[in-house]
Amino acid sequence: MKQELALDYSCVLEDLYHEIDDCNLRWVDTASLRRFITKCAIKTTDALLIAIVRRLDLDADARLSLSEFKDGLMPLENFSRGSLAEFKQQFKPIREP
Repeated sequence: MKQELALDYSCVLEDLYHEIDDCNLRWVDTASLRRFITKCAIKTTDALLIAIVRRLDLDADARLSLSEFKDGLMPLENFSRGSLAEFKQQFKPIREP
């Protein structure tokens, strides 16, 4: 999913970050993440929100800065569209006659 997000030209991570940080606090915490996910009509739990923030939080302050957010969502390896398509082909189920 990170690869697809990175290749989607309509996705700008800074805009997404500022959409989640709706109070303009310059960080994303579990409360702002809950508000954003609720706006998207998705139910969530406190444990899931804490897990998301912990996974992306590099300095253990329970808040995500823009750089932590971007680092967490960008893939580690660069793929081109062609190589991503080839990569996806490896995981397609094989149909037997």
